Amino acid sequence: MVALTKRNEKERRLAIKTASAYFADAKLGDSIMVDGVCLTITTYNDHEATFDVMVPNNGLSPGCKTIRLVKSVNLGASHTGR
Repeated sequence: MVALTKRNEKERRLAIKTASAYFADAKLGDSIMVDGVCLTITTYNDHEATFDVMVPNNGLSPGCKTIRLVKSVNLGASHTGR
């Protein structure tokens, strides 16, 4: 399951929940590939991780497209953020 919530005017929090214990080996600051985009874990437990994302302040950059939030994403291996 994927959810996006508003933290403040400039930030959103993306939460990803998994049926398996996908995040059991994760650490705070690890980077996870989510549908081809590298995101940094801000909170986690065995079955859920959250990622903070910024809202563009001048609209979308040229060539960027608005995406529709879906119920599932593809997850890649984590990489330690150190």
